[in-house]
Amino acid sequence: METLLNWQTALDTAIIVIPLLIVLYLIVRFIVPKKPALGIGLALGTGLIGALLVRSRLKKAFDVEKKIAEHNEMMARFKQKQKQRYEAVLANKRVIEVLEKQRKKLAKDAAKHETELRLIEAELKDRKELNEKILSESEEFLASVEGRSAERKRLLDRYAAETGDVPQESDSGGPIEIDGYRLIKE
Repeated sequence: METLLNWQTALDTAIIVIPLLIVLYLIVRFIVPKKPALGIGLALGTGLIGALLVRSRLKKAFDVEKKIAEHNEMMARFKQKQKQRYEAVLANKRVIEVLEKQRKKLAKDAAKHETELRLIEAELKDRKELNEKILSESEEFLASVEGRSAERKRLLDRYAAETGDVPQESDSGGPIEIDGYRLIKE
């Protein structure tokens, strides 16, 4: 995706710059020798117009890349948080298993260890609630990411429409040939 966008940006810039260079060449070749002041003025005007057009086209392309980079950075942070959440949930599960074993051991003589059993029950309840809370936070974030993903897709579609770049669609039902080997979906 990134290299495609870079090639598209280079192509868009070339489409604008090449005609401007031709116009500048024609101005310098035919007008400057006869009327230097007019030729230099036209050359400067053409150069300014070209610079503005190239700058606006590059700005659009880099805005799209910036949005994609922000999304990727956000997803990297989310993955890191998910990893930390996963580790926290695993640690809580290990503690819950140990507490369950202790509870079973102490349950044999429940009258003697009544307060310890209540403390273990309270700790188990807290640990299970913490696990549920940790897991529910990630679900909320994923719901918000889906909205941002749709926004990113609209942005890419708009950029494709403005530049004339049509995304390629592959025929997933047909055979695929790679280095002489046919892959057929069964």
